[in-house]
Amino acid sequence: MVETRQQAGVSTGAGIAIAGTWFAGAAVTITILLIAFVVGDSGPHDGPVGSESPLEASPGAVIILFLIFAAPLIAAYSTTKLILGRGN
Repeated sequence: MVETRQQAGVSTGAGIAIAGTWFAGAAVTITILLIAFVVGDSGPHDGPVGSESPLEASPGAVIILFLIFAAPLIAAYSTTKLILGRGN
């Protein structure tokens, strides 16, 4: 039995677009993380004794924060699928 193979080819332009998409998604995610850590750093005891941080006060905030961090990379994945012409 003869096996036939098809080579998966991606043009140079598509490769550059995919790389640029992932680079931009990672850069946005890193920027959001840096902003969150700089703004969220309130020092050891800046507030009154017994005060909670916003993340300790609302457990749902952790999920929302994670989605904000993950959104650019999810968009990069979706764009990659669009460039390669693959469906869901």
